[in-house]
Amino acid sequence: MNIEQAVLEKLRQLPIDRQQELLNFAEFLYQKNTPKTPLHSVKGLCADLASEFRIQNTLPIKG
Repeated sequence: MNIEQAVLEKLRQLPIDRQQELLNFAEFLYQKNTPKTPLHSVKGLCADLASEFRIQNTLPIKG
């Protein structure tokens, strides 16, 4: 029996509230091991907004 099968077997034996608790814990572990995207500086965020604004203002107006 592999780890996935063992976890599923134990999961199925738990009441629904404990299953939810186990799911929450698994999501916590997943997020803990997921690389986080670096935060942008304020200057970088403003540059992103400015380029997005220029793109939107160059689109033809439908009407």
